[in-house]
Amino acid sequence: LDHLKEKLAKVDWIKEIHIQRRLPHHLYIKIVERRPIARWQHQKKIFLVDNEGVVINNINLEPFQNLPLVVGTDAPMHAPRILALLEKFPKIRERLNALTTIRQRRWDLTLNGSILVKLSEENLEGGLARLSLLIEQGKINPVDVSVVDLRNPKQLVLRLSPEAAVRIKLKGKET
Repeated sequence: LDHLKEKLAKVDWIKEIHIQRRLPHHLYIKIVERRPIARWQHQKKIFLVDNEGVVINNINLEPFQNLPLVVGTDAPMHAPRILALLEKFPKIRERLNALTTIRQRRWDLTLNGSILVKLSEENLEGGLARLSLLIEQGKINPVDVSVVDLRNPKQLVLRLSPEAAVRIKLKGKET
């Protein structure tokens, strides 16, 4: 039984194993699987990450394309915390494409495939609340904004997309 348990424990997907032998000829095996919460990009490969930060190897990633992508060497370890925090902010979560750890201190988010959001390392939840409010008020439009910098809690910095910058320059010449 111990040998069987050791072999099963080597499978990445298995979180817990319970094996019972009932005489004369029965084995009862209970397996609890890991549940992936994110995809992790590392060295040009994609792995899955569970809610404990454990990396799960999987050949077929197609069923998990809806999970957010996390990037960075320490991303699996810290992803469960930020993803749990993002559950409080559904407006952000539904637009989220990727999360990237920056220098193992803070996070950058990619929203709608084109907006980069730079979060502060000190007040992560406050930055997410501020971003959620901006989204709800319609202040962040993927056509107009390319970067939202929330690293300084006293200041909001937006970088316009190239198209919006051209549009604003043209308006300025017309008036």
